[in-house]
Amino acid sequence: MDIGLLGNYFELLPEEQKYRFLNNMDMLFIQEQNGLLLKGPFRLVLDSNILMRLEEIEKNTSVNAGLLAVFCFFDYFKKQTHYQADVLILPSVFYEYCRQRNFNSFSEYEKEFRKLRDLVSKILGVETYVHQIGSFSETEKVFKAIENDVLLITSILEKIRQAKWQDEIVIDYVKTIKKQWAKGKNIISTPFWAAQAIFKGIETKYFKSPEVSKFIQDHIAFTIANHPKNDLDMADPKDDFGDYHLRKILHLEKSRLKGLADIEILSVCNTTQQFSKQENGQYYPASIPLTLDDNLYIGLNKRTTMVQVISFDSVNGCGSEDFSSKFLGGHRDWNERTTRSDEQILKSRHAQANYFQFIVDIVNNIKVNK
Repeated sequence: MDIGLLGNYFELLPEEQKYRFLNNMDMLFIQEQNGLLLKGPFRLVLDSNILMRLEEIEKNTSVNAGLLAVFCFFDYFKKQTHYQADVLILPSVFYEYCRQRNFNSFSEYEKEFRKLRDLVSKILGVETYVHQIGSFSETEKVFKAIENDVLLITSILEKIRQAKWQDEIVIDYVKTIKKQWAKGKNIISTPFWAAQAIFKGIETKYFKSPEVSKFIQDHIAFTIANHPKNDLDMADPKDDFGDYHLRKILHLEKSRLKGLADIEILSVCNTTQQFSKQENGQYYPASIPLTLDDNLYIGLNKRTTMVQVISFDSVNGCGSEDFSSKFLGGHRDWNERTTRSDEQILKSRHAQANYFQFIVDIVNNIKVNK
């Protein structure tokens, strides 16, 4: 796509799509800023919905708001100078790109693998890197593990949708809470806590089990809080984050699992966790997500808080002098990293503002020449 035609493409968009384009650009820029809270090296992690949009332009010449935003972001990325990053495709993203099916032969794998990398290179002008899908044998093994998890997660979510199973959960939950309050005990058990007690965990082969459990527990908590037989005021139909956003990310649509790759993206690109893993100079490449999925975007934004953690294990048995030294060392590391983060964010905002002005100038120029 020729950036010189940006104004023409923008003018062809319906009015609603024009606003969506601006919103999409804002989403991508905010994801970049959140990732730059971390220390490099950086990698841009593409969501499958980005790749699907690139396929659209191969099939027809029309450009929608999402595709135009993706193209503009990568035009900006190639022009900015405040950071460098590789572009990464995760195995689960490739699996979704392949319509959740494994390969029967090397030729099938090679065709899809080359098609994807060529697609990104041709349209966005960047080289892509992959993880665990660089060979047919490796991809086949990973895809089989993902398929196992898909069947397992689908089965569990189907059970959650079954009315009788839900009733049993809600009835037990309601009876327990009513007994607590009847005895005058000041105890509040939220749907989220109840879900944690009900669902202990899952044995997955590819995805991280604790991460998958969070999604499933979110479905259960939502069921408890919104079931018609559970009319307690204390069963607030909102979770600690303000909504049950995880169940909106991973869900069943006509018995087909949707949002599968989002499990991995939400885990890999969790800014809060990455910030913790980079403490005291630990080498941990920073992953910056790129998605236009509204629900995944919300989930990622809720995981951008920087937290300073002082482990009790590291100071246990220390004398006052050692404790003070460890505390001051952690505080110094925190100051250094947050100072660097502030500098990176400032550069990012300046570059983004300049690029937005570049877009405005192109669009205005088209209007003047009409």
